[in-house]
Amino acid sequence: MNTTPKLVAVYKAMLAIIMWVIWKRNKIKHGGKVQELIMKFIKTLYHWVKIGKESWPQIIALLEKYKPRLHCLAVIWQFPENDSLKYNTDGACWGNPGKCALAFCIRDAIGDLIYAKAR
Repeated sequence: MNTTPKLVAVYKAMLAIIMWVIWKRNKIKHGGKVQELIMKFIKTLYHWVKIGKESWPQIIALLEKYKPRLHCLAVIWQFPENDSLKYNTDGACWGNPGKCALAFCIRDAIGDLIYAKAR
């Protein structure tokens, strides 16, 4: 189905949720608990989207037209105080456990690089 990326995750989870409820209750029922679980899943996945007691078509319409607001914050590096050093670090991990990377650098009071390493 052609839809927004946000709905793809919901649609993928719906079948698993429905099958789990059918298995748990041992009866075919697609209202009540199924819809409640899907709503909880949507609220967990997209906590910033405000969903109240809308119907399923209203929720789909809401997620299809939702556009996130982007926030931008400028961060400016500041020199360390005289006779001191500044140590900056960064790291990232793809998965847990997974491929990881780290980097750091040390600069003096005028911003000159003293040492840097990445792994």
